[in-house]
Amino acid sequence: MPWPRTARAVGVHFDNQNDWNSSWLTVPHGSRGQVRSGSYKGTGITPSGGKNPKEMGAVGGNLCTLDGAVTWHNVAQWKTNYLIFSGGGHWGFW
Repeated sequence: MPWPRTARAVGVHFDNQNDWNSSWLTVPHGSRGQVRSGSYKGTGITPSGGKNPKEMGAVGGNLCTLDGAVTWHNVAQWKTNYLIFSGGGHWGFW
């Protein structure tokens, strides 16, 4: 059964990577494009200097919800989330 147009999906399927830990971060959407500094290696990962993406100039990111919709969320809409993966844990905004 199709969803009504007024329904809002819950659950993020994937997002632009606005993630960080104590030594690195990714900021795909700054005011002038991707934020890069220090020993940037072309992977999107840059040294964090202890800062998070908001503090490094992030302006927002795209989210894809479980229904397949993709929407832009500016930093005022972000919540902090803790991520766990095989290499350890880190923080992410979405």
